[in-house]
Amino acid sequence: MICGKIASGKTTYAKQISAKYNAVLLSFDEIMMIFSEAQCAESHDNIIEGLQNYLLRKSLEFINAGISVILDWGFWTQEERNYINNFYMVNKIKKEWHYIDVSPIQWRRNIKKRIKSVLNSVENWYYFNDGKTQNTIIVFEQPKREEMDVWYCNKEEM
Repeated sequence: MICGKIASGKTTYAKQISAKYNAVLLSFDEIMMIFSEAQCAESHDNIIEGLQNYLLRKSLEFINAGISVILDWGFWTQEERNYINNFYMVNKIKKEWHYIDVSPIQWRRNIKKRIKSVLNSVENWYYFNDGKTQNTIIVFEQPKREEMDVWYCNKEEM
């Protein structure tokens, strides 16, 4: 599981370890980018909850087939992390948490780069403005070091 704020470098990191370990990468972003923001606005949270349940079931299928899985979801809250811990414990699946730590300066650089890439149609990522950035800061609960198996410091630009 990859934990970190939006634009911290989670997906870049997830793709690197996916290639290194020949693992399947399961991401909300890949699926949500199929829909327009207008399609999802009213029911965004319900869609995410349904996707989470679907991808968790899929992750069990892959794992039971002997394929490692990477969940690139952010896991912004302690409640989300506890839910995932319990889900895999109940299913007797070994898990590993990776946290992407990014400095506030680097995070702002990543956000500006991401917005520019989206506006210039270079990348197909979620677009977010200052309001969404502020929401991220309010909602995100940084994990404790003892919660994470790997604490990765992202010092490079995305």
